[in-house]
Amino acid sequence: MTDRRREACWEYCLLTAYEGNSTLTMFERDGARVEQIAESPLDDGMYQDVTTLVARDIARLGAEEWELISVNPFALPGVSSTELFFKRPMRQSPRR
Repeated sequence: MTDRRREACWEYCLLTAYEGNSTLTMFERDGARVEQIAESPLDDGMYQDVTTLVARDIARLGAEEWELISVNPFALPGVSSTELFFKRPMRQSPRR
């Protein structure tokens, strides 16, 4: 493998934020792994707004060396959502 190809090995993840929740999908060689990373009710039972949740999650991913590469807002009937795609250099050589 050339040095250029070795440099081009990336890991990808997707942060999806909607209605007081966020999920993190890690794209792995064997498939996708989904993790619920926030469902944050406040003291009065209301949920934090999506901006607060996403800011916290983006900061966490940034500290883990993930780079934001795409933002895709979308809406389904009754649900507004935002997808944020991230990448970072692969930390270990990919399995063959």
